[in-house]
Amino acid sequence: MKKRIISGIFAALFAVSAVTGISAASDSVFQEEIQDEFQDADGDEDIFMPGDETEKADDEDFSEDADGDSAEISETDFEENTEPDSFDVTVRAEQGTIVFETDLLQLKEEQEKLSADELLQMQEREHLFVAGEAVGFYIHPFEGYECTEVIAESEGEAVSVTLGEDQRYEFVMPESSVILNAEFEKIPGEENEEAEIFNDGEEAEAVSTSARSTAVKAVAANYKMRPEYAFAYAFRKGKTKLTEVQGASASLPAKLDAQFGWSQNGATNYKNTFSACSIQNAAQKGKISAKYTNVGEYKGKIVDLKITVPEWGTVSYTHMGVDNTVISPCILFYNDRIAFSTLSVGIVRFKFEFFDHETGDQISPKGHVTMMDLDGGQGFRVYDGWGVDAMYIRSGYEHLQATTGTTSNGTVYTEVCAPEGTSTDNNDVKGWCHVDFNKSFTVNWLAGAGGLTGKTPYSAFFMSGAQTVGTYEPNSEPEKKVGAVDSSYSSMKRRESESDTAAEKPYTIPKTKEFDYMISQTVLPGDYKKFEVTDQLDSCLEYKSASVETAQGNDVTQQFTITATKNTVKFAAANSFLKTDAACNNVTYYFRIHVKAKADSVIAAHGHYKDGIYYHISNQAKRRLDSSQMADTQETNMSWVRGIIERNCSIRKTDAADSTKDLTGAVFQAYAWDEQKKSYAITGEQFAYTEKTKLYTKKLQYTDQNKGKFRLVETQAPEGYLGNWKEDISILDENQDFALEVSNEGIRPPYGEITITKKILENDIIWAHGNPVFRFVVNGTDRKGKAHSYENYVEFRQENYEKQGDYAVLSCTIAKVPFGSYTISEKETLRYKFQGITANTPNVQITGREGTAVLDSINETAAVTFTNLKTRYDGYSHTDVVRNIIPVA
Repeated sequence: MKKRIISGIFAALFAVSAVTGISAASDSVFQEEIQDEFQDADGDEDIFMPGDETEKADDEDFSEDADGDSAEISETDFEENTEPDSFDVTVRAEQGTIVFETDLLQLKEEQEKLSADELLQMQEREHLFVAGEAVGFYIHPFEGYECTEVIAESEGEAVSVTLGEDQRYEFVMPESSVILNAEFEKIPGEENEEAEIFNDGEEAEAVSTSARSTAVKAVAANYKMRPEYAFAYAFRKGKTKLTEVQGASASLPAKLDAQFGWSQNGATNYKNTFSACSIQNAAQKGKISAKYTNVGEYKGKIVDLKITVPEWGTVSYTHMGVDNTVISPCILFYNDRIAFSTLSVGIVRFKFEFFDHETGDQISPKGHVTMMDLDGGQGFRVYDGWGVDAMYIRSGYEHLQATTGTTSNGTVYTEVCAPEGTSTDNNDVKGWCHVDFNKSFTVNWLAGAGGLTGKTPYSAFFMSGAQTVGTYEPNSEPEKKVGAVDSSYSSMKRRESESDTAAEKPYTIPKTKEFDYMISQTVLPGDYKKFEVTDQLDSCLEYKSASVETAQGNDVTQQFTITATKNTVKFAAANSFLKTDAACNNVTYYFRIHVKAKADSVIAAHGHYKDGIYYHISNQAKRRLDSSQMADTQETNMSWVRGIIERNCSIRKTDAADSTKDLTGAVFQAYAWDEQKKSYAITGEQFAYTEKTKLYTKKLQYTDQNKGKFRLVETQAPEGYLGNWKEDISILDENQDFALEVSNEGIRPPYGEITITKKILENDIIWAHGNPVFRFVVNGTDRKGKAHSYENYVEFRQENYEKQGDYAVLSCTIAKVPFGSYTISEKETLRYKFQGITANTPNVQITGREGTAVLDSINETAAVTFTNLKTRYDGYSHTDVVRNIIPVA
């Protein structure tokens, strides 16, 4: 048996083939298309580029010792020994273990007392021997197998192996590395447990032992899938993260990079796109797991996914890397997609569990996942009771074969496999198997024969997606709601009726005139080419902004091109986004359009009024979902909004003579225009006065009849004031409330005034005798018979009087004398005597020493003049006078 050495570009091609999911059987095809495989479907990104960076698990692998305590173990290292006199021995034993005598001597125990796991750990150690040293070893076949041949070779040449007593094998170590291979055959008549795919007692308890198996149905592309399984987990770019990997090795990615030659072929970052878990230690079974957060939305919950590896089959050490070391058997969990690679192992069991992202509680969704790119002998097996309700493949192909069977203990299983030697890619539907799951589910991944028997670098690539072999279309119809700016979709209503009395009456536009429309659309899994939402806004509405989010609040606006042309708002999903599982794994989208009602004059001119004070505007959107199956266009429900064109009108009433003095007691009335009668008619409501604000206020509302025109009339003035104010206004002329100020002139009271003039000769005035003082009395009754009495005086002082010829003249006036009849007389005074009285106005009658004046609305003033002569010039005297004002309550 000769060692197979892969070198140069041919080795590099095999390495890339492994990580892209193309089995050894399809390597020849891959060699011709290597450049295409280095790019994704869009041709704009290396397939090896990572997604989000993830935290790595602990750097070391651990197993449990016999006491159950954690003990550090090292991975098998197949690199060449750097010491010149020692060489390594690489072991290949697929259905058994090879244990070296030196290991048994170090433990000082007999090999029969060691467990199978301990024997396997010994085999996986690094073994170095000095040239010329006798190398002894023992073969331990697995149950049901027997060893048929032991072969050792070095640099392509056979090394002699002898068999001695107690089944001890031996060979002499040459001056080069040795590959030691033990071949086994199944003992006839005995069942192979691995052929039963790990159907051990523990798993058997979890499955049904009835004759029922999970159905596999071949369906056409237009087959309607069951909508209750529409949920699918998916890797959502920017949201999903590989947050936790148990059992990961920090050193494995670099080792695999050397073994597959990724960096040598330009994919220098590929080793950073996954976490690698070694499966050389059987004690790690059930301890390897990966957690992807935020993989979908299910019934209002953000979902996390946990994948556990409870079991795997025999690992292989027959695959050599480009660095001439044995490829390390392991499982890779990718950072930027929900996908796995299984290296050098034929069978791996994966268990999928779901958790509430917020609480961490396990949940039990119904959903589906599509196993993709099944080729080269790859497939999977499920047992009855493993959470898989149904499986579907695309009809018209003979690529995938479904079989059912029963294990030795009666457990029923279903298996779907691709034939060996075939090749597909992720987009080839013939390599898809759709799986409906219920709660958590488990599958046994079958890597194909190459996982164990292939002689080239090998990696089985396991990709799952949200698409389906059938269709979930048509999707449900879109729904439209309307509500306040930034309000949640759940708080909004459909507002389907134009009637103001219906249960779903229109949404009332707020005073700011701004509000939001929201359109909801749930997108079920499918292969979509176009996803558009279009909304033709009414010409009375102004587009402000738009956004898109999912029902869980994930902002995906950047995944849509949003345009607003001539009041048509359009959302168009990016093609690259539609190709992702995240876009259509039963996701509900909310399309928000923020709008503002235009000027009232625009709305009034567009005929949105019918009867009543509200105008009504309707809106309906539509969405289009095109796939390979159909072009699905549906409209939303009709949503209605209503608005009021109104202004608050306030009037401040003030005194014309004093603008700071507010007046109460006025009555203002609004008269609305009647378009039919072409005249104003009273509205029936007066302005209301508020003591706190000192304002008269009223709301004036536009109707189709009044056209927004009003005449404001002061129908009653405050007491003591004149009021005949009125003004015509149109509430469409202003975009703000009206604030008016009206002043009133006070009513002229029924009062008159009497002026009394005194004339004396100027030459008679001797200032040494004192200032001449003359006092007057007015007595009488008003028109109501009420008596009134007034007194006043004049005092001549130097230069305070007028001159009329030889006379000095000085007057006084008695004001606010109620209309009536009054007698005007003069009191006696020193040194002067009465000479005469003259009437200065026609409403005064002179009788003797008195005058009688009549004051009325025609003659509001009266005037008389008293003339006096000086009679005494002797001696000296002094005069003075004080005016007393006595208030009358």
